[in-house]
Amino acid sequence: MAKTSIRALSKTLSQMSQRHASSISSQTRLGMLRQVTKLIRDLAEPADLMAMHRESMLELVTIRSLISMNVFRSLPDQGSISSQDLSKSVGAEESLISRLLRMAVASQLINQLPDKTFTHTKYSRGYAAELGNGVAFKVLYDESFMPLSRLHLWLKEKGLKEPNRQETSPALWLDGSEGKLFFDMLQQDPVRLADFQKCMRVVGDYSLPPSQYYDFGALMDESDRPVLVDIGGGQGQTLVDVLSKCPHIPPDRVVLQDLPAVVATAKRSSLLPADTPIMDYNYNTLQPVQGAKAYLMRRILHSWSDEFCVKILKTNIIPAMAPDSVLLISDYIVPDPVSPDDIGPVSSALAMMALAGKERTLEDFHRVLGEAGLKVTGVFKPADEHFGVVEAKLRDAAEDGAPAASATLRAKL
Repeated sequence: MAKTSIRALSKTLSQMSQRHASSISSQTRLGMLRQVTKLIRDLAEPADLMAMHRESMLELVTIRSLISMNVFRSLPDQGSISSQDLSKSVGAEESLISRLLRMAVASQLINQLPDKTFTHTKYSRGYAAELGNGVAFKVLYDESFMPLSRLHLWLKEKGLKEPNRQETSPALWLDGSEGKLFFDMLQQDPVRLADFQKCMRVVGDYSLPPSQYYDFGALMDESDRPVLVDIGGGQGQTLVDVLSKCPHIPPDRVVLQDLPAVVATAKRSSLLPADTPIMDYNYNTLQPVQGAKAYLMRRILHSWSDEFCVKILKTNIIPAMAPDSVLLISDYIVPDPVSPDDIGPVSSALAMMALAGKERTLEDFHRVLGEAGLKVTGVFKPADEHFGVVEAKLRDAAEDGAPAASATLRAKL
């Protein structure tokens, strides 16, 4: 790499870091990290890059092992702890703990003092938090990284083609559960399901809520039909945000839907107002709420192949839509072509391959929605974000609006 390029990158980083770290916005910080990555890649020789990849693989293994042994949460909040005491606390052999801790220290995940005791860093505290990076890392590692680490073997057995059926996806194949669906499998394992829900909450915090770039308030009309149905909405975080941003929308005119185990948790959490309907619903079945103004599917379609998305929409969602209903899909919108700045959506697109799912380009959305009988009517996203909302309506929708939801239906809600 030319010395002038190194100097230019170094100058850029210096200018970006003039402010104190606490005053740097997340967008600026991510920009700086991308510049650092570019500098490292430009400086590295091929052998250097291979060595860094080796270290990264072993760092991932170290983190997952320490999480499983509860090491991060066993580090004292204040002060330090010896490897002997830490091994006793987690019930593991000291020689095992010591080897993993050395890698964690070398990776700057944990700090080691001159007296050979260990203390937290900001990273280990993040992995120790009850609703933090630890549970998200665990789920992403187990449900995505592990299957994809065997992708070459899956391809050798199944053929060199994109996974397109969840029942035979790399994740179900590695789990020995081919023939099942991932979310049905989660329903049978309360601990795994709870961890998955926590992970979704953590990952959801990484992106702006849809209300930051889509005007949900404009969906409100004078009828008494549901304004917004959040399909697969988890604990209701998105609806809580929408109701907060749009106080003119009555809480009883938004609906939260998810699988029974998730709904049970949502009801216990009481995040939503008491009069907000919360319904058991599997989007593999016909949508029971007819004629709502909007149906939201946030981080849903990316779990499925194009073929299955068309089937879900055409068979189960579109029949419930009124002529003026809108379908809102909130997912990554993958740029095409891509650049190193697009690592977020591109890495997520590969991660979803574990379940035979995919993140989509705008062209992909037009094609999939078109095959289902819908037409894209708007794309809403901040200029500097990859996450957005794709709005679609029935291709042959009438201009005169939709009927209000029936009194019978509202009674069921």
